[in-house]
Formats: sequence, C-alpha cells, structure tokens
Amino acid sequence: MPNKYLLLMNESEKAEFKAIQRKDDEVMSKFWKDMSNFYKEKALNLTIEEALK
Repeated sequence: MPNKYLLLMNESEKAEFKAIQRKDDEVMSKFWKDMSNFYKEKALNLTIEEALK
C-alpha cells in the first residue's frame, strides 16, 4: 500500500498532466499547475512519520 508521501506525489503528477492537457486554456492550466505545486509542497513538508503512514 502506498504511503502518504507517494499518494501526494501521485496527485501532483496527475495535476501536472491536467495542466499540460489544458495548455490552450491559460486559466485552467494555471489552476492545475498550482494544484500540482500544492500537492508537491504538502508531500515535501511531511515528517518522516507522516510520510510513511
């Protein structure tokens, strides 16, 4: 079973993919890029104990 870190990084990658898919729509592309960054930051700020849950 994936841990919290991997789940968040996976969400970041999915959001990044959506941003690329919507490159013709600046507003939605930026939204998904921001979401990607949000998930990545959340993952990187986890403690080791939180990340392994």
